[in-house]
Amino acid sequence: MNATEESQQEEIEMDLISKLYDFVENGGRLEAGKEPVYGEPFYPEYMCQLVKSTYEIGDRVQVESENGMCSGVIIALGGYDMTLLISGNKVWKNQQNVKEIPWHHIRSVELSKKRKSDFDINSVDTEARYQPHTKLYEDGFWEEKTENRRKRREEDKEQFQAACKDVPFEDSHVFCIDYGCRLYFPFKNNGVSAEVYIVQDNGKHAEKIPCKVGTPYPNKNSYHAYNHKDSDGDCQLYTYLPDAEKEYEHVSIVCVWTVKLPVTGKSTNIKFVHIYWAGKIEPTRDEHNMHLTNMDISTICGYGDAVFEKDNNWLLENIMAADSVFVLYPEDDSIRPIKASDNDDIYGFIAQQALAHFSIRDLLQTMVSDSNQFPVEVTVEKEVIMPGYFSSSWWRGKQRYEFKLLSQNNK
Repeated sequence: MNATEESQQEEIEMDLISKLYDFVENGGRLEAGKEPVYGEPFYPEYMCQLVKSTYEIGDRVQVESENGMCSGVIIALGGYDMTLLISGNKVWKNQQNVKEIPWHHIRSVELSKKRKSDFDINSVDTEARYQPHTKLYEDGFWEEKTENRRKRREEDKEQFQAACKDVPFEDSHVFCIDYGCRLYFPFKNNGVSAEVYIVQDNGKHAEKIPCKVGTPYPNKNSYHAYNHKDSDGDCQLYTYLPDAEKEYEHVSIVCVWTVKLPVTGKSTNIKFVHIYWAGKIEPTRDEHNMHLTNMDISTICGYGDAVFEKDNNWLLENIMAADSVFVLYPEDDSIRPIKASDNDDIYGFIAQQALAHFSIRDLLQTMVSDSNQFPVEVTVEKEVIMPGYFSSSWWRGKQRYEFKLLSQNNK
Protein backbone atom coordinates (compact mmCIF):
# COMPACT_ATOMS: atom_id res chain seq x y z
CA MET A 1 0.00 0.00 0.00
CA ASN A 2 1.54 3.32 -1.10
CA ALA A 3 1.30 6.65 0.75
CA THR A 4 -1.75 7.80 -1.23
CA GLU A 5 -3.63 4.56 -0.55
CA GLU A 6 -2.71 4.75 3.14
CA SER A 7 -4.05 8.31 3.32
CA GLN A 8 -7.30 7.30 1.62
CA GLN A 9 -7.71 4.32 3.96
CA GLU A 10 -7.12 6.55 6.98
CA GLU A 11 -9.80 8.97 5.78
CA ILE A 12 -12.27 6.08 5.43
CA GLU A 13 -11.46 4.85 8.95
CA MET A 14 -11.79 8.32 10.45
CA ASP A 15 -15.14 8.84 8.71
CA LEU A 16 -16.47 5.55 10.10
CA ILE A 17 -15.23 6.35 13.60
CA SER A 18 -16.90 9.78 13.37
CA LYS A 19 -20.24 8.20 12.32
CA LEU A 20 -20.06 5.71 15.19
CA TYR A 21 -19.21 8.48 17.64
CA ASP A 22 -22.26 10.45 16.47
CA PHE A 23 -24.46 7.36 16.93
CA VAL A 24 -23.27 7.12 20.55
CA GLU A 25 -23.72 10.86 21.16
CA ASN A 26 -27.28 10.53 19.83
CA GLY A 27 -28.03 8.01 22.59
CA GLY A 28 -28.07 5.02 20.25
CA ARG A 29 -29.91 6.73 17.39
CA LEU A 30 -28.90 6.93 13.75
CA GLU A 31 -30.30 10.47 13.56
CA ALA A 32 -30.06 13.07 16.29
CA GLY A 33 -33.39 13.98 17.86
CA LYS A 34 -35.30 11.21 16.10
CA GLU A 35 -36.56 7.99 17.64
CA PRO A 36 -35.55 4.74 15.89
CA VAL A 37 -37.85 3.44 13.19
CA TYR A 38 -38.68 -0.17 12.39
CA GLY A 39 -35.50 -2.10 11.65
CA GLU A 40 -33.08 0.33 13.33
CA PRO A 41 -30.97 -0.25 16.48
CA PHE A 42 -32.92 -0.17 19.74
CA TYR A 43 -36.27 -0.17 17.95
CA PRO A 44 -37.59 -2.98 20.23
CA GLU A 45 -36.58 -0.99 23.34
CA TYR A 46 -38.21 2.12 21.89
CA MET A 47 -41.46 0.30 21.10
CA CYS A 48 -41.49 -1.36 24.53
CA GLN A 49 -41.11 1.94 26.35
CA LEU A 50 -43.56 3.74 24.08
CA VAL A 51 -46.30 1.16 24.68
CA LYS A 52 -45.65 0.98 28.43
CA SER A 53 -45.83 4.76 28.71
CA THR A 54 -49.02 4.97 26.61
CA TYR A 55 -51.12 1.92 27.53
CA GLU A 56 -51.83 -0.20 30.60
CA ILE A 57 -52.87 -3.74 31.46
CA GLY A 58 -56.54 -4.15 30.53
CA ASP A 59 -56.57 -1.82 27.51
CA ARG A 60 -57.89 -3.30 24.29
CA VAL A 61 -55.54 -2.52 21.42
CA GLN A 62 -54.98 -3.29 17.77
CA VAL A 63 -51.43 -4.29 16.90
CA GLU A 64 -49.83 -4.26 13.48
CA SER A 65 -46.83 -6.57 13.33
CA GLU A 66 -44.73 -8.16 10.61
CA ASN A 67 -47.14 -11.13 10.87
CA GLY A 68 -50.28 -9.05 10.25
CA MET A 69 -52.96 -7.42 12.40
CA CYS A 70 -54.03 -8.63 15.83
CA SER A 71 -56.56 -7.33 18.34
CA GLY A 72 -56.89 -8.13 22.01
CA VAL A 73 -56.70 -7.05 25.64
CA ILE A 74 -53.26 -6.39 27.09
CA ILE A 75 -52.55 -8.83 29.93
CA ALA A 76 -48.77 -8.43 30.18
CA LEU A 77 -46.06 -6.01 29.07
CA GLY A 78 -42.71 -7.75 29.40
CA GLY A 79 -39.16 -6.93 28.50
CA TYR A 80 -39.27 -8.91 25.24
CA ASP A 81 -42.91 -8.89 24.19
CA MET A 82 -46.47 -7.81 24.86
CA THR A 83 -49.16 -10.38 25.60
CA LEU A 84 -52.75 -10.12 24.39
CA LEU A 85 -55.89 -12.01 25.32
CA ILE A 86 -57.35 -12.37 21.83
CA SER A 87 -60.68 -14.07 22.73
CA GLY A 88 -62.77 -14.94 25.76
CA ASN A 89 -62.72 -13.32 29.19
CA LYS A 90 -59.92 -15.33 30.78
CA VAL A 91 -56.83 -17.32 29.83
CA TRP A 92 -57.77 -20.83 28.75
CA LYS A 93 -55.93 -23.81 30.20
CA ASN A 94 -54.40 -24.57 26.81
CA GLN A 95 -53.52 -20.85 26.42
CA GLN A 96 -54.70 -20.93 22.81
CA ASN A 97 -56.50 -17.59 23.29
CA VAL A 98 -53.27 -15.77 24.17
CA LYS A 99 -50.82 -14.21 21.73
CA GLU A 100 -47.31 -13.02 22.61
CA ILE A 101 -45.89 -10.48 20.16
CA PRO A 102 -42.17 -9.64 20.31
CA TRP A 103 -41.42 -5.91 20.43
CA HIS A 104 -39.16 -6.10 17.38
CA HIS A 105 -42.08 -7.47 15.32
CA ILE A 106 -44.46 -4.62 16.20
CA ARG A 107 -44.93 -1.76 13.75
CA SER A 108 -47.77 0.12 15.45
CA VAL A 109 -50.23 -0.09 18.35
CA GLU A 110 -53.58 1.69 18.50
CA LEU A 111 -56.09 1.91 21.33
CA SER A 112 -59.46 0.30 20.61
CA LYS A 113 -61.01 0.60 24.07
CA LYS A 114 -59.72 1.91 27.37
CA ARG A 115 -59.42 -0.44 30.36
CA LYS A 116 -62.62 -0.89 32.36
CA SER A 117 -62.55 0.45 35.91
CA ASP A 118 -63.39 -2.98 37.36
CA PHE A 119 -60.76 -4.87 35.30
CA ASP A 120 -59.01 -7.48 37.48
CA ILE A 121 -55.97 -9.21 35.99
CA ASN A 122 -56.19 -11.98 38.60
CA SER A 123 -59.64 -12.92 37.29
CA VAL A 124 -58.38 -12.98 33.72
CA ASP A 125 -55.04 -14.74 34.30
CA THR A 126 -56.29 -16.97 37.09
CA GLU A 127 -53.12 -19.08 37.32
CA ALA A 128 -50.79 -16.06 37.01
CA ARG A 129 -49.07 -17.58 33.99
CA TYR A 130 -48.22 -14.19 32.56
CA GLN A 131 -47.63 -12.18 35.73
CA PRO A 132 -44.20 -11.39 37.26
CA HIS A 133 -42.97 -13.96 39.77
CA THR A 134 -42.14 -11.64 42.63
CA LYS A 135 -40.36 -14.32 44.66
CA LEU A 136 -37.54 -14.28 42.14
CA TYR A 137 -36.77 -10.71 43.14
CA GLU A 138 -37.11 -11.03 46.90
CA ASP A 139 -34.00 -10.37 48.96
CA GLY A 140 -32.20 -13.55 49.83
CA PHE A 141 -34.01 -15.85 47.40
CA TRP A 142 -30.86 -16.52 45.43
CA GLU A 143 -28.67 -16.59 48.54
CA GLU A 144 -30.18 -19.82 49.83
CA LYS A 145 -27.76 -22.76 49.92
CA THR A 146 -30.03 -25.41 48.48
CA GLU A 147 -28.93 -28.97 47.88
CA ASN A 148 -28.71 -28.38 44.14
CA ARG A 149 -26.54 -25.32 44.66
CA ARG A 150 -24.24 -27.22 47.00
CA LYS A 151 -23.89 -29.92 44.37
CA ARG A 152 -23.11 -27.31 41.73
CA ARG A 153 -20.48 -25.75 43.99
CA GLU A 154 -18.71 -29.10 44.21
CA GLU A 155 -18.75 -29.31 40.41
CA ASP A 156 -17.39 -25.76 40.24
CA LYS A 157 -14.60 -26.74 42.62
CA GLU A 158 -13.64 -29.77 40.50
CA GLN A 159 -13.52 -27.65 37.35
CA PHE A 160 -11.48 -24.90 38.99
CA GLN A 161 -8.93 -27.29 40.43
CA ALA A 162 -8.59 -29.04 37.08
CA ALA A 163 -7.71 -25.69 35.50
CA CYS A 164 -5.74 -24.18 38.43
CA LYS A 165 -3.95 -27.12 39.99
CA ASP A 166 -2.87 -26.99 43.64
CA VAL A 167 -4.83 -23.77 44.27
CA PRO A 168 -7.26 -23.92 47.23
CA PHE A 169 -10.80 -23.29 46.01
CA GLU A 170 -12.37 -22.13 49.27
CA ASP A 171 -9.48 -19.79 50.17
CA SER A 172 -9.37 -18.00 46.80
CA HIS A 173 -11.33 -15.42 44.89
CA VAL A 174 -12.35 -17.67 42.00
CA PHE A 175 -13.09 -16.11 38.60
CA CYS A 176 -14.98 -18.05 35.97
CA ILE A 177 -15.42 -16.65 32.45
CA ASP A 178 -18.33 -18.63 31.05
CA TYR A 179 -17.56 -19.99 27.55
CA GLY A 180 -14.09 -18.48 27.94
CA CYS A 181 -13.09 -15.17 26.39
CA ARG A 182 -14.88 -15.03 23.04
CA LEU A 183 -14.15 -13.20 19.81
CA TYR A 184 -16.68 -13.25 16.98
CA PHE A 185 -14.79 -12.61 13.74
CA PRO A 186 -16.67 -13.70 10.58
CA PHE A 187 -13.93 -12.78 8.12
CA LYS A 188 -11.26 -14.79 6.34
CA ASN A 189 -8.08 -15.10 8.37
CA ASN A 190 -4.94 -17.19 8.71
CA GLY A 191 -5.31 -17.87 12.43
CA VAL A 192 -6.43 -16.41 15.75
CA SER A 193 -4.55 -16.42 19.07
CA ALA A 194 -5.07 -14.78 22.46
CA GLU A 195 -3.25 -13.76 25.62
CA VAL A 196 -5.30 -13.30 28.81
CA TYR A 197 -4.18 -11.57 31.99
CA ILE A 198 -5.62 -10.90 35.43
CA VAL A 199 -4.49 -7.42 36.35
CA GLN A 200 -4.28 -5.53 39.63
CA ASP A 201 -3.80 -1.84 40.41
CA ASN A 202 -4.36 -0.60 36.86
CA GLY A 203 -1.54 -2.68 35.43
CA LYS A 204 1.06 -2.51 38.19
CA HIS A 205 0.76 -6.26 38.61
CA ALA A 206 -0.40 -8.75 35.98
CA GLU A 207 -0.45 -12.55 35.77
CA LYS A 208 -0.84 -14.34 32.47
CA ILE A 209 -3.60 -16.96 32.47
CA PRO A 210 -2.64 -20.17 30.65
CA CYS A 211 -5.22 -20.96 27.99
CA LYS A 212 -5.73 -22.29 24.50
CA VAL A 213 -7.74 -20.87 21.62
CA GLY A 214 -10.13 -22.86 19.52
CA THR A 215 -13.56 -23.03 17.91
CA PRO A 216 -15.26 -25.59 20.18
CA TYR A 217 -18.79 -24.65 19.12
CA PRO A 218 -20.64 -25.19 15.82
CA ASN A 219 -20.20 -21.54 14.80
CA LYS A 220 -16.61 -21.57 13.52
CA ASN A 221 -16.49 -17.77 13.44
CA SER A 222 -16.64 -17.87 17.24
CA TYR A 223 -13.16 -18.10 18.77
CA HIS A 224 -12.76 -19.00 22.45
CA ALA A 225 -9.82 -18.71 24.84
CA TYR A 226 -10.32 -21.25 27.63
CA ASN A 227 -8.55 -23.57 30.06
CA HIS A 228 -11.35 -26.00 30.88
CA LYS A 229 -13.98 -27.95 28.99
CA ASP A 230 -16.79 -29.65 30.89
CA SER A 231 -18.57 -32.94 30.22
CA ASP A 232 -21.27 -31.16 28.20
CA GLY A 233 -18.66 -29.70 25.85
CA ASP A 234 -18.96 -26.16 27.21
CA CYS A 235 -15.73 -24.31 27.91
CA GLN A 236 -14.69 -21.97 30.71
CA LEU A 237 -11.72 -19.82 31.59
CA TYR A 238 -10.76 -20.02 35.28
CA THR A 239 -8.37 -17.82 37.21
CA TYR A 240 -8.05 -16.56 40.78
CA LEU A 241 -6.69 -14.08 43.28
CA PRO A 242 -5.27 -15.52 46.52
CA ASP A 243 -6.77 -15.01 49.98
CA ALA A 244 -10.54 -14.89 49.82
CA GLU A 245 -10.59 -12.67 52.93
CA LYS A 246 -8.61 -9.94 51.19
CA GLU A 247 -10.07 -6.92 49.41
CA TYR A 248 -8.72 -6.02 45.96
CA GLU A 249 -9.23 -2.81 44.02
CA HIS A 250 -8.71 -1.82 40.37
CA VAL A 251 -8.89 -5.42 39.16
CA SER A 252 -9.38 -6.22 35.51
CA ILE A 253 -9.22 -9.20 33.19
CA VAL A 254 -7.65 -8.35 29.87
CA CYS A 255 -7.71 -10.38 26.67
CA VAL A 256 -5.53 -9.45 23.71
CA TRP A 257 -6.67 -11.09 20.50
CA THR A 258 -4.33 -11.39 17.51
CA VAL A 259 -5.81 -12.14 14.10
CA LYS A 260 -3.60 -12.97 11.12
CA LEU A 261 -5.11 -11.42 8.02
CA PRO A 262 -4.08 -12.26 4.45
CA VAL A 263 -3.03 -8.90 2.99
CA THR A 264 -1.30 -8.70 -0.43
CA GLY A 265 -0.04 -12.25 -0.12
CA LYS A 266 1.30 -11.83 3.41
CA SER A 267 -0.08 -12.45 6.90
CA THR A 268 -0.60 -9.17 8.74
CA ASN A 269 -1.34 -9.20 12.46
CA ILE A 270 -4.14 -7.01 13.76
CA LYS A 271 -5.02 -6.90 17.43
CA PHE A 272 -8.11 -6.33 19.53
CA VAL A 273 -8.08 -5.64 23.26
CA HIS A 274 -10.99 -6.55 25.52
CA ILE A 275 -10.83 -5.19 29.08
CA TYR A 276 -13.26 -6.44 31.70
CA TRP A 277 -12.92 -3.90 34.49
CA ALA A 278 -13.98 -5.90 37.55
CA GLY A 279 -13.46 -2.92 39.88
CA LYS A 280 -13.44 -3.83 43.55
CA ILE A 281 -13.35 -7.42 44.82
CA GLU A 282 -14.68 -7.45 48.35
CA PRO A 283 -13.72 -9.96 51.07
CA THR A 284 -15.67 -13.20 50.76
CA ARG A 285 -18.72 -13.60 52.96
CA ASP A 286 -20.48 -16.87 53.69
CA GLU A 287 -18.62 -18.86 50.99
CA HIS A 288 -19.60 -16.47 48.21
CA ASN A 289 -16.16 -16.48 46.60
CA MET A 290 -17.09 -17.19 42.97
CA HIS A 291 -17.00 -14.28 40.53
CA LEU A 292 -18.85 -15.12 37.33
CA THR A 293 -19.14 -13.29 34.05
CA ASN A 294 -18.67 -13.62 30.32
CA MET A 295 -16.32 -11.77 27.98
CA ASP A 296 -17.67 -11.57 24.44
CA ILE A 297 -16.61 -9.09 21.79
CA SER A 298 -17.54 -8.64 18.17
CA THR A 299 -15.21 -6.33 16.32
CA ILE A 300 -16.21 -3.35 14.23
CA CYS A 301 -13.15 -3.94 12.07
CA GLY A 302 -14.03 -5.63 8.80
CA TYR A 303 -17.59 -4.35 8.47
CA GLY A 304 -16.98 -0.82 7.19
CA ASP A 305 -20.23 1.08 6.59
CA ALA A 306 -22.09 -2.27 6.60
CA VAL A 307 -22.06 -1.91 10.40
CA PHE A 308 -25.08 0.40 9.91
CA GLU A 309 -27.12 -2.21 8.03
CA LYS A 310 -30.16 -3.78 9.69
CA ASP A 311 -28.58 -7.23 10.12
CA ASN A 312 -25.79 -5.64 12.16
CA ASN A 313 -27.90 -3.65 14.63
CA TRP A 314 -26.52 -5.86 17.40
CA LEU A 315 -23.01 -4.52 16.75
CA LEU A 316 -24.13 -0.94 17.36
CA GLU A 317 -26.13 -1.98 20.42
CA ASN A 318 -23.02 -3.73 21.81
CA ILE A 319 -21.09 -0.47 21.55
CA MET A 320 -23.69 1.26 23.69
CA ALA A 321 -23.52 -1.53 26.29
CA ALA A 322 -19.78 -1.04 26.78
CA ASP A 323 -18.30 1.47 29.20
CA SER A 324 -15.81 2.54 26.55
CA VAL A 325 -14.88 1.75 22.95
CA PHE A 326 -11.96 3.45 21.25
CA VAL A 327 -9.26 3.03 18.66
CA LEU A 328 -5.73 3.05 20.04
CA TYR A 329 -2.85 4.23 17.88
CA PRO A 330 0.22 2.57 19.47
CA GLU A 331 2.72 4.63 17.48
CA ASP A 332 1.95 7.85 19.34
CA ASP A 333 -0.09 6.45 22.25
CA SER A 334 -3.20 8.36 21.19
CA ILE A 335 -6.82 7.25 21.16
CA ARG A 336 -9.84 8.11 19.04
CA PRO A 337 -13.04 7.58 21.06
CA ILE A 338 -16.12 5.87 19.72
CA LYS A 339 -17.83 5.71 23.10
CA ALA A 340 -15.91 7.92 25.51
CA SER A 341 -15.41 7.34 29.23
CA ASP A 342 -13.88 9.39 32.04
CA ASN A 343 -11.46 6.47 32.54
CA ASP A 344 -10.12 6.31 28.98
CA ASP A 345 -6.64 7.40 30.04
CA ILE A 346 -6.46 4.43 32.42
CA TYR A 347 -7.99 2.06 29.89
CA GLY A 348 -5.55 3.21 27.22
CA PHE A 349 -2.64 2.69 29.61
CA ILE A 350 -3.78 -0.84 30.46
CA ALA A 351 -4.29 -1.65 26.77
CA GLN A 352 -0.80 -0.40 25.88
CA GLN A 353 0.73 -2.55 28.61
CA ALA A 354 -1.29 -5.59 27.54
CA LEU A 355 -0.09 -5.18 23.95
CA ALA A 356 3.47 -5.19 25.35
CA HIS A 357 2.74 -8.30 27.46
CA PHE A 358 2.96 -6.16 30.63
CA SER A 359 6.69 -5.97 30.06
CA ILE A 360 8.44 -2.60 30.50
CA ARG A 361 11.15 -3.68 28.07
CA ASP A 362 8.64 -4.63 25.38
CA LEU A 363 6.70 -1.42 25.99
CA LEU A 364 9.81 0.71 25.52
CA GLN A 365 10.72 -1.21 22.36
CA THR A 366 7.24 -0.56 20.98
CA MET A 367 7.55 3.16 21.68
CA VAL A 368 10.86 3.51 19.77
CA SER A 369 10.07 1.04 16.99
CA ASP A 370 9.97 2.32 13.42
CA SER A 371 7.76 -0.53 12.23
CA ASN A 372 4.24 0.27 11.08
CA GLN A 373 1.76 -0.52 13.84
CA PHE A 374 -1.88 -0.98 12.98
CA PRO A 375 -4.59 0.75 15.06
CA VAL A 376 -6.05 -1.39 17.83
CA GLU A 377 -9.77 -1.62 18.62
CA VAL A 378 -10.32 -1.57 22.39
CA THR A 379 -13.56 -2.52 24.15
CA VAL A 380 -14.08 -2.02 27.90
CA GLU A 381 -16.81 -3.44 30.13
CA LYS A 382 -17.07 -2.13 33.66
CA GLU A 383 -18.21 -3.28 37.08
CA VAL A 384 -18.05 -1.02 40.14
CA ILE A 385 -18.03 -3.99 42.51
CA MET A 386 -17.85 -7.50 41.07
CA PRO A 387 -20.33 -9.62 43.05
CA GLY A 388 -19.47 -12.96 44.65
CA TYR A 389 -21.64 -16.07 44.37
CA PHE A 390 -21.93 -19.35 46.22
CA SER A 391 -21.97 -21.36 42.98
CA SER A 392 -22.45 -20.99 39.25
CA SER A 393 -26.05 -22.21 39.44
CA TRP A 394 -27.20 -18.62 39.06
CA TRP A 395 -25.66 -15.21 38.56
CA ARG A 396 -26.94 -11.85 37.47
CA GLY A 397 -26.52 -11.00 33.83
CA LYS A 398 -24.67 -7.88 32.78
CA GLN A 399 -26.43 -4.57 32.72
CA ARG A 400 -27.26 -3.59 29.18
CA TYR A 401 -27.49 -0.04 27.89
CA GLU A 402 -30.71 1.54 29.10
CA PHE A 403 -32.29 3.14 26.07
CA LYS A 404 -34.58 6.04 26.95
CA LEU A 405 -37.26 7.83 24.98
CA LEU A 406 -36.35 11.35 23.94
CA SER A 407 -39.27 12.60 26.04
CA GLN A 408 -37.73 10.91 29.11
CA ASN A 409 -34.28 12.37 28.39
CA ASN A 410 -35.75 15.84 28.39
CA LYS A 411 -37.32 15.45 31.84
